[in-house]
Amino acid sequence: MAQSARFALADWGTTRLRVWLSDAAGTVIDERRSDQGMAVCRNGGPQKFADVFESELTAMGASPDLPAVISGMAGARGGWREAAYMPTPAPVAQIADAAVIIDGVRPVAILPGVSQNEPADVMRGEEVQIAGSGLREGWICLPGTHSKWVWLESGRIVRFTTFMTGELFSLLSRQSILTASIDASRTVEKNDAHFIAGVRQMVDREIDLSAALFSIRAGGILHDADNGANAARLSGLLIGAEVAAAKAEGPIRLIADDRLGALYAAAFATVGREYEVIDAERATRQGLIAAAQKIYEGRT
Repeated sequence: MAQSARFALADWGTTRLRVWLSDAAGTVIDERRSDQGMAVCRNGGPQKFADVFESELTAMGASPDLPAVISGMAGARGGWREAAYMPTPAPVAQIADAAVIIDGVRPVAILPGVSQNEPADVMRGEEVQIAGSGLREGWICLPGTHSKWVWLESGRIVRFTTFMTGELFSLLSRQSILTASIDASRTVEKNDAHFIAGVRQMVDREIDLSAALFSIRAGGILHDADNGANAARLSGLLIGAEVAAAKAEGPIRLIADDRLGALYAAAFATVGREYEVIDAERATRQGLIAAAQKIYEGRT
């Protein structure tokens, strides 16, 4: 099946690498996922990125000259090859035009991220999801380790804000005074009453976030609160604080995977916000295939 592939597509995150083979129309022929993210590869320099990528493609039987397009942290400083940020307002349809091309037997195009000067902010990867979503106007929420809220006008990323929600959950639940009170391995369900209550507290501004966080610890001591319930409350507090701080008005397009999408959708429903869910992985692939078609049409 690999013989029918026209492009190799990859999303290179900080901790994960996803690689797809697709035909010319964007239909996925094969895929692989690994833990060989930037955090693993960066100490080995550009050659490590090249070796990991070739290893993944070889395992899928890809042709040695199959052209590739990569989004995400491969283009960061300390990645495979730095791809300079496009400044806002950034037309998502022109992201491929700013790709850095590594020519060789296999040409590799590394896509740029987007930067905002004031307040200072950057993204890598989310801009490809936005391009692949087909959206042109309005608020977009992209949950993750570092969640993005993006304002889009006429297909341009005009402004955006990053929230460290996912990273804060990890740090607070595993490396803080709250660790003994939280079961970080517990899967938080969208209909968990403790999650919903945490969202509501932050959106209604019933209590400051810092004070609410310590109350998790105090509740464990005084009331023997369940660690799983505390995990749900922590998630609700952090997502609720993000939703409140974003100050987005009107419908929200939520580009997310199933798990995070369900939690954010529940948070939006709790506070009466109109939303639409768009599958994040599908948007990533569509953004990558559109870039590949634009970059390599007539080139190979």
